[in-house]
Amino acid sequence: MTSVVGVLKAEHDALMSHLLKNEPSLAVSTGQTLSKALLLAGASELEVDIVKIILDFFEEVSSGNVTAVQFVENKALKRQYHALFSWEASNANQFFAFFGPDLKQYAAELVKSNDVLADGIAGFLSLGSLRNQLVHGNFASFSLSQTAKEIYDLYNRACTFRDALPALLRHTAMPAPVET
Repeated sequence: MTSVVGVLKAEHDALMSHLLKNEPSLAVSTGQTLSKALLLAGASELEVDIVKIILDFFEEVSSGNVTAVQFVENKALKRQYHALFSWEASNANQFFAFFGPDLKQYAAELVKSNDVLADGIAGFLSLGSLRNQLVHGNFASFSLSQTAKEIYDLYNRACTFRDALPALLRHTAMPAPVET
């Protein structure tokens, strides 16, 4: 199943191909703007997905207690998502620590033994860091050095972390990586 970000990347590629053939001078500026849009789309999708994963987890562990889930959503997640991660770090230890020392230790051990997960976390943090630089550094003048392909590759790596998170929160076996 192709994600919305995958569809956006395909549309980006088709437009760039057309522009390079017909309007090469327009292709450069359009390519830069489209890469920024792809970065925002990927980071935004992951934010929505991760918040949902966390809420689903709390709904499960609280046996569907709406009050508990609403508290987590309203106090811990609404407008707080970006504070869950240390975006400039090379690991997600801060995020895992919010769930307590047991999960932090479990995640650290798992990441050490799972290069795919470690790479997914690195891609996720890199994508989030770039997103923050873009939105807080004057979108119009921000110089994004990564190409659309590099942004899409980061997004796909980050999806590995997103896809592993439900099992990780539950201390269960990790799902096999999905080829993209």
